[in-house]
Amino acid sequence: MKKFSQSRQMMGTDIILDIYYQQKETVLFLDLFEECFSEFNRIVKKFTRFDNSSELSNLNANSGKFVKVTDEFYNLLFYAYKLHVKTNGLFDPSVIDYLEIIGYGIGGKGKTEHNFCSDDEIINRLKERSLCRPKFAKTIFDERRKAVKLPEGCRIDLGAIGKGYAIDCAHAKILNTCQNRNIAFLINAGGDIRVHSSSIKSHWVIELKTKEKVLGYTQLQADKSICSSGSWVRKIGKFHHIINPTDGMSINKYTTSFCKADNAITADTWATILFLGGEKFVDDSMDIEFIVV
Repeated sequence: MKKFSQSRQMMGTDIILDIYYQQKETVLFLDLFEECFSEFNRIVKKFTRFDNSSELSNLNANSGKFVKVTDEFYNLLFYAYKLHVKTNGLFDPSVIDYLEIIGYGIGGKGKTEHNFCSDDEIINRLKERSLCRPKFAKTIFDERRKAVKLPEGCRIDLGAIGKGYAIDCAHAKILNTCQNRNIAFLINAGGDIRVHSSSIKSHWVIELKTKEKVLGYTQLQADKSICSSGSWVRKIGKFHHIINPTDGMSINKYTTSFCKADNAITADTWATILFLGGEKFVDDSMDIEFIVV
């Protein structure tokens, strides 16, 4: 068994595709790499909040009005809405205002920046904003017309969904092109992973780590996924990007959460929910495993 690998910088991280094989098919593999990275690029362009021409930016710019959206965007939004309801608002894609107060993406950039406020000033601004934030729960969905109406002043970000969704899209694209060839592959987007197993490689040993240390290892089989959320990844002073939607404050109960699931969008979103303290929302009907530390 041999490995063929490529990586590109996208979504603010390294996107890596590892292909395991017995017989090298260079042309096929190059096609698979291109399809994988093209899917990530497509989803970034369509759903970024840092490009005024994206479909997401158009929806945000027209809050308070019904906006017709693509089927793909409608389904993603409704997925987020169902999680918002299930978790009593704990999972909230409409926390852009809090993130910008802290210093994430100021001036339309997908970067962390110091906003020259003291910690106390930031906390006061977060408290003020929490008193008048529009509620994502009041979003209206018109399934027949595929139209969505955000509450006036509400803006959304798919940061807790987009990477997992992109992994799943790339995974599906690769499988479709492989046409049952005996290869195995792993997509790794900044530590968020989904695999495809075959007789050539039936299981995968995945390292569980925080910034400081390796915590242990877990196995993935078939087409499973594992994703994580961590407070140490993108810090600005005492703040980080995983925040309580009721007051905008960074959650510091845990350092890292890991979630294993059948697909990456589930693992990605629930890693965030679990980091926020949402263990109580996990029920027996959900086929997930998780660790929070």
